[in-house]
Amino acid sequence: MTQNTSNILQINDQTYNLADHTPMMVQYLETKAQYPHALLLYRMGDFYELFFEDAKLASQLLDITLTRRGQDKAGKEIPMAGVPFHAADSYMARMIAKGQTVVICEQVEENDCVTKRHYETRGCPHPHRRHHYRRGTY
Repeated sequence: MTQNTSNILQINDQTYNLADHTPMMVQYLETKAQYPHALLLYRMGDFYELFFEDAKLASQLLDITLTRRGQDKAGKEIPMAGVPFHAADSYMARMIAKGQTVVICEQVEENDCVTKRHYETRGCPHPHRRHHYRRGTY
């Protein structure tokens, strides 16, 4: 179940306050809300990243490292796991073989912040435009 009330986003049994997150993470959460039952692989440069509960599950399924993407503005850690984009097909096949639905969120354009090498942590207010693809099903 997904519910969005103003700045509060409910995805399955997790509640997120969008005001506590960067524009990139808000974009991730809004995309994840569209696919609450799937593992969302979110393209970040040379990696597909998974965050929050998806990261925890993927780290178990794939035996990959669970790390974190720092903290949100409220001080809560953001769990993160990732796979290199050039090896993503094999990781996706393993997740699908284990009964998971996989959705890919691919970057489809660069914004001025990236072309000028100013990333979100340096004040880039606009995340990339992205497109979603579904791979596999339960």
